[in-house]
Amino acid sequence: MPRPASIFIVTNPVVLFLLWLFTSYVANYAYPIRIRFPNIITGKMKWITIGYVPIIQSNSEDSAEKSRVRILKDAVFQRCLAVLMHRFIPASQYGEPMVVPGQEEPVLAVPRVVLYAADQPEERRVLGLKLSGCKRPCSHCTVGKHDAACRGPRSTARDVLEHVDLQLDAAEALEDGAGPARLSQIEGDSSIVPIVPVLAAVHGLGTGPCCLYQIFGFDMLHVRFLLTFLFIAVALDSSSVRHDSRKRSTSVTWF
Repeated sequence: MPRPASIFIVTNPVVLFLLWLFTSYVANYAYPIRIRFPNIITGKMKWITIGYVPIIQSNSEDSAEKSRVRILKDAVFQRCLAVLMHRFIPASQYGEPMVVPGQEEPVLAVPRVVLYAADQPEERRVLGLKLSGCKRPCSHCTVGKHDAACRGPRSTARDVLEHVDLQLDAAEALEDGAGPARLSQIEGDSSIVPIVPVLAAVHGLGTGPCCLYQIFGFDMLHVRFLLTFLFIAVALDSSSVRHDSRKRSTSVTWF
């Protein structure tokens, strides 16, 4: 005897999830993941939404719970990237045959990540670095928080392999139930979180030239507001210089 349709609807997990999604009084939010693809035939660029990252919020004011949710958010974000890049990662090393119009035989395409447009909070989450309360606030070098934006000797660049090894050790320790003291010991002064960045598996970012910390840049939206801020700052600084010129002193503002 065939199973009734009503029982199938109730026991189907996909239908249950959709019913919960549309009937729940709690709003559900997600960040879109967009990729800009260059068309080698037409020469045009196109943004394509390839996935979404769910937003996880903490309902407790407890510091331990907030820390757990923060790590959970980073882990979910990295898993979303891993699902989207499960074919891209091996193709970045071995290539992928692609049919190109005008070519009789398939062409071996080797994809590369040349730019990740993001603001600094997203950049730190992608790289598995702390957002605040850290000793090394820069994602590219090892400058200390007290020496950032100050004159001094040039800081050394972050070592990709060294930091990824620390993140692997921290993630393994977290899975084994290690406490905050052990995680802090592994972290040292590197400002990492116990999350392994998925982009480190891409050929050229975590191997070869190791350009993982060099691919990030502002998108047009952030650059527009950044330039507006700089124009306002320069105008204010120019007015202060004119105002203090009578006193034969010049104020210099560093940004």
